[in-house]
Amino acid sequence: VNLPSFNTICENDAPVVFSTGTPAGGTYTINGQTATQADPATLGTGLFKVKYSVLDTNGCAGADSSGLIIRSLPTVNLNIPDTMLCESFTPITIKGESPSGGVFNGNGVTGKFFDPSVGSGFHKVTYNYIDPTSGCANTAEDSIEVFPTPAKPQLTIVNDSLKATPAFKYYWYTINHDPLSKTGRTIYPDSTGYYYVVVENNYGCQSEASGILLWEKPVIIDPGSVRELGSANPLKVYPNPSSGIINIVGFELGNPISIFDTQGRIVFNQTPSKNQIEVDLKTGVYFVQSGPFIKKVIIQ
Repeated sequence: VNLPSFNTICENDAPVVFSTGTPAGGTYTINGQTATQADPATLGTGLFKVKYSVLDTNGCAGADSSGLIIRSLPTVNLNIPDTMLCESFTPITIKGESPSGGVFNGNGVTGKFFDPSVGSGFHKVTYNYIDPTSGCANTAEDSIEVFPTPAKPQLTIVNDSLKATPAFKYYWYTINHDPLSKTGRTIYPDSTGYYYVVVENNYGCQSEASGILLWEKPVIIDPGSVRELGSANPLKVYPNPSSGIINIVGFELGNPISIFDTQGRIVFNQTPSKNQIEVDLKTGVYFVQSGPFIKKVIIQ
């Protein structure tokens, strides 16, 4: 009678079905109890004696025994430290595993790194570890929460103000990335220039910067007043935009033509003697006034 040796198994392995004893037809016992298989879930861990007994047709008996070792699983833990993560953050190193030397898996996981750009919400991370001595493996789980990043804000000019799309907080900057003290959704900058905004949601995540928008400080015209919007404006400026030279028509003879820059400074002032005049301007934004009428012109 022969019973080959058994491979060492782990307590989470599938049952080992007894079938290797020869000659066939015998009976198996584990520690004296008749059995057809060794189930680690039932037996637990330790060393177990498996005996195979055969009774031949002549009534003669024979037996052989072999030890079966069931090893315990390694204790594996994963406690990822709480970290405030936004979708826009760069990948982080996953920490909190023990013992070291295992493998991380999960959505957004590559090696030991987790990439928040996988999206907002909770993401399960599993840690698999194999004991180098026993060959038994165990797994631990934890999760990482990622908070949403606000959408890129949009800027508009409303009634001489700069206005951003709705958000929880606003951070305004000049084109040179100098921060402004103004923090509202709508602001009135102190001077003409290019501005952009970064917004933040209630999780503390910030958006990418908005596009840069030119805001022009309103020009106060005195004397005279500007006709209300919707009034017919006979004053014409062309071409607009222009590369430098503009033609002005539609004004009343005897009324002076004044041109202001965005700082309100007069760069041209003349009372025409004919119905059309030509003016050469440098690159910038200007306002052409004749009486109560004003036209904005852009020189590129």
